Amino acid sequence: MKKITLLVFLFLFTTIKAQEIENLPTGLVTIDSQDEVRIDQLIKRIHLFLESVHNPTKISSINQSGVTFGSTTWGEGSWGNGYFATSIDLPNFNGQNPNYSGWYTGSKINDTIVDYPSCRPMIREIGRTIVGYINLYGTGTLNDDVLIYNRIVKGTKYLIDEQQTSGIDVGSFWSWRSRPGQTIPNSGGQNESGYNNRAEQFEAGYAMEALTKAYLFFKKHGINTNDFQLHKILAAIKNLGDWFSTHALAHHDYIRGDSCVQESYTRNTNQLSNSIWGLVNAYKITKESKYLDTAVQVYEESVDFHQEEDGAWVYSRCDAGVINSKQFHDSQGHYTGSILRNLILLYDELFCEHPSIIANVQYAKDNLRHRIILTINHFLKENMSLDLNNNGNTIRLRPYGEIADYKRYREGEINPNDPDFEKELMKKQDIDTEIELYDAMHTLVNSQLYHELSGSDQAKIVKIGDAVLKSLVNSFYDGNGTLKDISKPFTNFRNLSLDIHKRKINFQHKNTELVLYNPLDNIRPNKIGIYNTDFEEHIGYTNAGSNAHLMTTGDFDRDGEDEIAIYSKVDGRISIYNSYYNWYTGCNPSYVKSIETGFKLHDHMEALDYDGDGYNDEIVMHNRSYAGKTNRIDVLDLNGYISSKYSNAGSEFALITTGDFDDDGKDEIAVYSQSDGQISIYNPDEATQLTQSVAYTGNLPVYGGSIYTGFKLHDHMEALDYDGNGKDEIVMHNKSYAGQTNRIDILDLSGYISSKYSNAGSGFALITTGDFDKDGKDEIAVYSQSDGQISIYNPDEASQLPQSIAYTGDLPVYGGSIYTKYTFYTQLDVLRVTRKDYLYTKPDYNYIVKSLSKSRYKPSPNEEEKNITKSPSNKTLVYPNPIVEKGFTVSFTIEERSEIEISLLDINGKKTGALFNDIKDSGTHEFHYKNDKLEKGFYMLVTKINGKYHQSLKVIYK
Repeated sequence: MKKITLLVFLFLFTTIKAQEIENLPTGLVTIDSQDEVRIDQLIKRIHLFLESVHNPTKISSINQSGVTFGSTTWGEGSWGNGYFATSIDLPNFNGQNPNYSGWYTGSKINDTIVDYPSCRPMIREIGRTIVGYINLYGTGTLNDDVLIYNRIVKGTKYLIDEQQTSGIDVGSFWSWRSRPGQTIPNSGGQNESGYNNRAEQFEAGYAMEALTKAYLFFKKHGINTNDFQLHKILAAIKNLGDWFSTHALAHHDYIRGDSCVQESYTRNTNQLSNSIWGLVNAYKITKESKYLDTAVQVYEESVDFHQEEDGAWVYSRCDAGVINSKQFHDSQGHYTGSILRNLILLYDELFCEHPSIIANVQYAKDNLRHRIILTINHFLKENMSLDLNNNGNTIRLRPYGEIADYKRYREGEINPNDPDFEKELMKKQDIDTEIELYDAMHTLVNSQLYHELSGSDQAKIVKIGDAVLKSLVNSFYDGNGTLKDISKPFTNFRNLSLDIHKRKINFQHKNTELVLYNPLDNIRPNKIGIYNTDFEEHIGYTNAGSNAHLMTTGDFDRDGEDEIAIYSKVDGRISIYNSYYNWYTGCNPSYVKSIETGFKLHDHMEALDYDGDGYNDEIVMHNRSYAGKTNRIDVLDLNGYISSKYSNAGSEFALITTGDFDDDGKDEIAVYSQSDGQISIYNPDEATQLTQSVAYTGNLPVYGGSIYTGFKLHDHMEALDYDGNGKDEIVMHNKSYAGQTNRIDILDLSGYISSKYSNAGSGFALITTGDFDKDGKDEIAVYSQSDGQISIYNPDEASQLPQSIAYTGDLPVYGGSIYTKYTFYTQLDVLRVTRKDYLYTKPDYNYIVKSLSKSRYKPSPNEEEKNITKSPSNKTLVYPNPIVEKGFTVSFTIEERSEIEISLLDINGKKTGALFNDIKDSGTHEFHYKNDKLEKGFYMLVTKINGKYHQSLKVIYK
């Protein structure tokens, strides 16, 4: 029912998007329930293998026939003796005969260097293993979260210990390769000599992913112990991000032997794309714009030049002073999958208006999108690989999900008349079923780009991901369905765990904060203020073209963090934004998605988890009357309508709220009518299954019961769990009643629990509920427009007190006040988030902040908005931001010779320093500012161009 309704309303109320993805192969395989069982089994089997090499004895010497183990062991978290820790090479594992001669005799053969793996754990495998365990934590697959947690901790510690702390590659991670002819293997010390022992972007990319996910994992679960503190992971991320920046910026000027320099020629594009991956992850954690800016720059200076128009990825290199022909190494299935994943992640972090340096391209995001689609389609176009049966050409994605290699197709090296043609063809086709393409498709499905695609293209992406995952699973079994030996355990552990993580995600919220919304103030439309009980404030504005009218909050995109949903009656659109951004724009990362409701007259909006899945909220929209009927109730998610039904109540509903009032694990809708004072409870999960238009009836199963309040003049209604028992109650509020102000009633399905008053001097304009003090019980937050104050009350305490006036400004009922300084907020809601450190300035976006309040900086009357420079070519950037050492760098770009004045203002609008005042030619200019007298807090960096206010940026000193 849900899918049918979705398709109908997408057709009616959204623009039909053009097809961009090529047609899929006929009969493409897909995942079934048996495959899911197999994946669970494979994860457990690989886990047993990982346990067998978790703390192994080190190899002390090696020869052509075997190895000798010493008495020392690798530290826990290293997972084995490098590439020898596989089912093929590990002695007697699964009955395999060991073969060590290749490592020992590796040497130049016909002037070709044979690269054999080392005995030392590879950084990429450690990173993949850590990420695999993080994906599995809390899913129940291994039924041992304590063990999984210990593996994550120990692996992360090992990674940090492996990070370079000295020399020219500080912050990097090394790739450990061959030491041909040596009897002593890589022992564990850093910077050991050997072929391809080097600081490498590919290794470091997987290390950065592991560090990033570990940082978020530990922070989410409140892990910050004395022996392993979050700041250590953060420092490791920053150091690696800085190494990526330096290395990636120099990479496109590729030099071999001091005699061959060629801009845009690189060694292996897949290597460089891992630098982009690392920079994107560094930006996600630190929110320092320099990492994102560098990622875009290196992509456009180097990676972008290395894709053919048919979508294949190539590279060229310098050897002995000669630039060689293009190599198709990067178009192998797993390398192309890695490149594709990294480009998608960069796309999702980019701001819409980040300028491009590519000729005839205005914004970097436009070209990046084209490259991503081109990469996907090259798996689906004809003439992309050789066909074993008829020596013809075919597409790379096979119906059974395997990927035929591309790199030899363009080189024309195969002679059909060769007697060993079929043998040679098998070598050159190089079908690799252990591909990273599943990772790329999984990343795409969870990206903003996915939502920009048409419905048919979205379905294709899902099918591609299922097909290559099925191929990956099938590679473990022979033709009779018998499980074979493990191959590539580290890679497969990471990729298989993605599927399990996708199937069961159970996020838990940590911090509850307040969101206030005002449709118009003296700065810009749609002001959003976020406040918490630590007296932290964050102010932002949306760039919506019209005033919004309704607001709610919830986790609509399954990321474990609440978003802010705003509805405008001007166009009937619901826009959903991520919290903690200065500018709530129509692009990532602040923007999640829009839902076109098709109606411009909704009266109420609430969030609810109607199906009880525990981590994905939906939206309820209510119209008091529509098309001659009363009380239309729509349930929607990010993909549009789930159901549209009406209530058969005889009067319109004045108030609505949502909560789990019957303790069944699913939210209900509570509606209040001022005609009879009745609260009716409805079950939307039942209503969505019914075909009739009038589904919200006074009968079971849709009907959950009535509460007769006896009053017809309630002003507000909210849900809360005031006693912490897991079942929600209802709070009703009257601004004034019987000569008193602020009557607060708490009710459940059985009726009244308590009726009390507040001793506040003025009526409350807004109320909401949430667990603000983290005691497991909800409190009531009330906002007064007379003084801009939010007061927080403990209803569990009030309900025990005999006096009528219970909500006082004293403990234990009183929970404290938050002074917002603003008296014009029109809506109030709660935001449940785990993060509190995303207060940062968005680069490259030139909306103008004229003031944050009347007490803050404001242009004089003759300097109105018409005088403000808005050219997208004029911009000011600050980094790092937040600052930590009382100093920061300011970079500004101007398109023509101008007088520039840059000042720093404190939160009260007082100038703390004139940073710059001079005339500069067009171009980019930079200077460093340091002030030892800076106090911790918020500042505004204000830029004037030729005497006109151009831009204001928030600077945070932590």
